[in-house]
Amino acid sequence: RDEVISKCETLLEQNRQGECSGVLISGEAGVGKSQLARRFRQLVLNKGGLFLSGKFDQSRDVIPLSVVAAAFNTSCHEFLERSTQNEKKALTKRLESSLGFQVRTLMALIPNLQRLMMYISGNSSIFLPAPPNQSCVNVEHQTHFLFYMLLESLSMVLL
Repeated sequence: RDEVISKCETLLEQNRQGECSGVLISGEAGVGKSQLARRFRQLVLNKGGLFLSGKFDQSRDVIPLSVVAAAFNTSCHEFLERSTQNEKKALTKRLESSLGFQVRTLMALIPNLQRLMMYISGNSSIFLPAPPNQSCVNVEHQTHFLFYMLLESLSMVLL
């Protein structure tokens, strides 16, 4: 286990130096994945980093990207709790400028992002529905892009 934590620490330091990567923890039931994730989460948060985690339950998680949305929801909650007013404003401005009305799509999937946007802007018009897309392929690509932009925006504000 210490060898795996050491590797995670190395990856974390590489991320802090600008190399973007992620860590995927997988394995059989009962081998300690959750405990490893908790230890790594603490390392990341202690260094001021952003930690996203999600747990897929094959029998329960049938909505596409629900685990990813849940991970971002938890991350947005943590951001709301630990960030300064200036960091919150910076994130909302960055999201509004980079995504425009499309931020509403993310807000529909991520309740804590909606809380953040409303907290800062106080603008209820931000909750108007986003224009519909033409196809499922567009929705999938748009959602991937929006999650990417949210992650990029969060990481830029926290640097």
